[in-house]
Amino acid sequence: MTEAEWLACTDPKPMLEFLRGQVSDRKLRLFACGCCRRLLHLMPDKRSRTALEVAERVADGLVSGPAEREAAWQVRLGLPHDHTGWALQPDALVAARSGAKHLADAVRMQQKPLRRHEAWLKELGSQALLIRCVFGNPFRPVTAEPGWLTSDVVALATGIYAERAFDRLPILADALQDAGCSRDDVLNHLRGDGPHVLGCWALDLVLGKS
Repeated sequence: MTEAEWLACTDPKPMLEFLRGQVSDRKLRLFACGCCRRLLHLMPDKRSRTALEVAERVADGLVSGPAEREAAWQVRLGLPHDHTGWALQPDALVAARSGAKHLADAVRMQQKPLRRHEAWLKELGSQALLIRCVFGNPFRPVTAEPGWLTSDVVALATGIYAERAFDRLPILADALQDAGCSRDDVLNHLRGDGPHVLGCWALDLVLGKS
């Protein structure tokens, strides 16, 4: 895959295959979770949200043992229309790849037959946007300069991550620019319309997460 193909791609499958062996399990799991969060309207049972929140904690290494993960998995098995289980798969790449396909299929089946293919393609395109949010542009890696990471910048980024307050990302961009960051790719992503999810590459850059 070339850089131009990466930027234009509307199918998550070849993008995930390209990333194989290059990215962390955390990033892959958070991408799967981000796909799930797009479909919360299809998961009315509160237990689905619980399972998703556990999957996000698993991704961030905040689950101290297998008990909580197993409990969430059992919750997922007990739900007839749950779509969060893929995010809890042991293999992170399987979680990301299979979850994306499963969720796109779920969106397709919600539509009338004549609109199913259109809805499926639209969902795949949305997932491709999420991949670019989480993984950025792998052809142009960015390293944070120490001077950017002022106490105000880090505190702001930490709060955004903890609260999923992605509406505050433009404020983070302003703070970074005031701290000396002139990277258009970083600033434009933070100021962009998104979508943004946990694992957002520019937010992770500030927080030192990978």
